[in-house]
Amino acid sequence: MKKKDATWSPDGEYIIFAAADGKDSENFSNYDIWMVSKEGRGLRQLTTNGSLDALPVVSHDQASIYFVSNRGFVEGIWKIPFPF
Repeated sequence: MKKKDATWSPDGEYIIFAAADGKDSENFSNYDIWMVSKEGRGLRQLTTNGSLDALPVVSHDQASIYFVSNRGFVEGIWKIPFPF
């Protein structure tokens, strides 16, 4: 798995990162946001949009993950809920 832009959750339990190993809803590879426990268990793909999702940051209250994406062919900041 080619990873980039890794960051820790505020509680130190999870690593959130971008990787190009997942598939979008049309089965194409692209960079998406992923998370895994600090022990390396429970790998989860959090985004599946057909765009480049990168640079994840977890909010201080650990309620949301913010990331940069080129969805709609315009680069911007997106937000998803932090999955527990």
